[in-house]
Amino acid sequence: MELPTPADIHLDEVTKTMLTDLAELARQVNEIRPLSPAVLRQVRDELFGERVFSSNAIEGNTLTIRETRLIERPAKLALPPLSINLFELDVE
Repeated sequence: MELPTPADIHLDEVTKTMLTDLAELARQVNEIRPLSPAVLRQVRDELFGERVFSSNAIEGNTLTIRETRLIERPAKLALPPLSINLFELDVE
């Protein structure tokens, strides 16, 4: 099977605009490389939280993304571990 060349691919205007915007964002990120460890950690945490939220939503969980993040990072908020909260609520 032969792959199409970029000239063979026909894109609508919305897709072309999105690809142009993406290229511009990539250029901006590349200008500030290398990213600091703090920025990399923040990006990783944000993407992880969104992935957990999306996975839970697919499974039918109705938590908001904010509620998901509160559960995933109780230590950062000085909250007791989730197991203690569930035990106190008798939800085990």
